[in-house]
Amino acid sequence: MELIDLSITHRGFAPHSIAISLRTAGCCHGMRHRPDCRILAGIGLLSVQPDIDGGFSIEAHATYLQPGDIVTDLLDWLNDRVPDDGAIVTWDKWWPAARRQARALPVPCICDAGVQVADCHSTVPLSLLPDAEIAIPQLKQEAIAGWLAWARQFADFDVDPIAARAVRALEAWRATAPTSDHD
Repeated sequence: MELIDLSITHRGFAPHSIAISLRTAGCCHGMRHRPDCRILAGIGLLSVQPDIDGGFSIEAHATYLQPGDIVTDLLDWLNDRVPDDGAIVTWDKWWPAARRQARALPVPCICDAGVQVADCHSTVPLSLLPDAEIAIPQLKQEAIAGWLAWARQFADFDVDPIAARAVRALEAWRATAPTSDHD
């Protein structure tokens, strides 16, 4: 499955869908010229799929860098939770939310003295990242908001009755499900 599915809006609402939110952090000035200059610090995930009773099964999960973690640990976590089928809804499907993100400021370089920029590794001390207790619920809420922004394109004005049912199911789930627990 492609992580960025540019055809999803043209195909219409997909009852089995997943919204992904990402949190990144800036890195030192020496790394700003490299493609990996934004460090992936957290991932939020919302999974919505039809259940056998005609309703929807909804789950929200999130993870954040912890001591000893590296970025590939986050990607492995995501890979274990994304099924082979279903639509992936990413930030470019809810561009107004993406515009609200603040630009990350560079962080101090923690490479040893004398390390050449080409040898520098994109890293950041965890003490410079937001607290996971705050970030994890935010990542879940961002994934929920993104999914809703996407699904409402089809649910509003009764364009797709299944989308409208899914939006109502998510709203009911949000009213009862906590998003602050750790995954």
